[in-house]
Amino acid sequence: MNEQVTKFIRRFLTIAASNKGLGIKLIRVAILIIFVWIGGLKYYHYEADGCHGDCRAEKLAYLTSGGDLEQPESLGVLYWKQLCAMFGIPAFSYVFAGGLDLDPAKTEEILTEACEKARRLAEDF
Repeated sequence: MNEQVTKFIRRFLTIAASNKGLGIKLIRVAILIIFVWIGGLKYYHYEADGCHGDCRAEKLAYLTSGGDLEQPESLGVLYWKQLCAMFGIPAFSYVFAGGLDLDPAKTEEILTEACEKARRLAEDF
């Protein structure tokens, strides 16, 4: 059965590739199917206070580093906060080892402090 399906798909793709008009129409249909499928995934379990039944996690931690100073509303932090809200994860924490480019002499100290924060955070997980 698997071999028959493979042969059919190859034959179908060969015909579609040889006929430019048919190929373009099939691509349009495929894009439509993908959009409808993604839309269904996006809204199927969604309620006003978030997605339900998709994730059982109670906490999410985001560990990152950067050359700049820490900003609680950085794009990375906002992104992970929004994912927590979307999937119904109630607790979000993050550790940011920031300022690594400002003074290379303090890099070791900054990373050590961030690792310690991450260890303390891990104790609650």
